Amino acid sequence: MLNKILAWLFGQKPKDKRQVSQSGKAKGTSAQGRKRRQSSGKPYQSKRKGELGEYKINIQLEQMPQSYKMLHDAMFENSKSKTGYSQADHVLVTPAGVFVIETKNYAGDIAGQKKDKYWTVNGKRSLYNPIRQNYGHIKAVERIVSKTLPTSENVSIISIVTFTMRARFKIDPSLRKITSHELVIYDTELTEFVKRKVISLQRENGPTLSETDIMKVHEALKASNVTDPKLRQAHVNRASQSRTSRPASPTKTSH
Repeated sequence: MLNKILAWLFGQKPKDKRQVSQSGKAKGTSAQGRKRRQSSGKPYQSKRKGELGEYKINIQLEQMPQSYKMLHDAMFENSKSKTGYSQADHVLVTPAGVFVIETKNYAGDIAGQKKDKYWTVNGKRSLYNPIRQNYGHIKAVERIVSKTLPTSENVSIISIVTFTMRARFKIDPSLRKITSHELVIYDTELTEFVKRKVISLQRENGPTLSETDIMKVHEALKASNVTDPKLRQAHVNRASQSRTSRPASPTKTSH
């Protein structure tokens, strides 16, 4: 403390705690130290990016009108899936319909067309078309809604895939149009696109879900959500095995 006061009085910078040793190297910069930080830093950074992406989506969903109901990280039975289940990142129930939201955290150029089986990341990495991926989630949600509401055929179910701002889209332009029921957007655009899509649907069809309907659908989704940790882990394992069996290079993308 005395050193800091004297330094302040005489206009001198206080010495850095990381004093330079006699060998001329700053403490904490040894090869062993660098190796330790490198080995632990990247996985932690990657995990943090994923957490921040999810946090941004959650914050936006929490700001939706109170009449909207949502479910996060929901896993539903799906007999047509290879794992027997579909796991949706977020499901949002509104007066205009149900939004099923899939979040992605890729950086770089995201290229692909609506009907392509695989998209690319920076022209190299193979990415299973997220619209196709989310379609399985939508079918699972659709079956639950159809069992819950007698007028389910009038309920719109919208697919939204979000990417972080680290991505650059080179995708089918129709996936960016508000008139589409399949949207690919940036995570920061979620609130805007949901709001615009709700207005668009209500202009076209009027409110299709009453507050009672919204509650019924939300309760049905919660009741159908598989929360057993063992089943969830088994689903993740089988899904990972399925991904590793896909081709290393994607099929040619049409433009």
